[in-house]
Amino acid sequence: DLAYLLFTTRNLTPPDRPNPGWFPDEEALIARYQALGGGVLTDFAYYQKVIAFKFSVMILGYVARLGVLAQAPAMFEQYWVALEEIAAELRGSHR
Repeated sequence: DLAYLLFTTRNLTPPDRPNPGWFPDEEALIARYQALGGGVLTDFAYYQKVIAFKFSVMILGYVARLGVLAQAPAMFEQYWVALEEIAAELRGSHR
């Protein structure tokens, strides 16, 4: 849940509409989550990558159904950059 929340706020928030001032930053959210859960997050990077993968599948399905698959990179430019970084990180972790 936390990985989903952080991924969406980081990658799907329009640049012209930043998070409201009352919304906590990532560090505060992670600290609060750990405090309420009574433990330290383990394998959090893995869950962030899983969420990114799930989103990529959802987005590709969405644009394919709209018939605009060729336009997807332009429509989701910031999102694609984030996915490429995650893919590069995943390739590096399997060597």
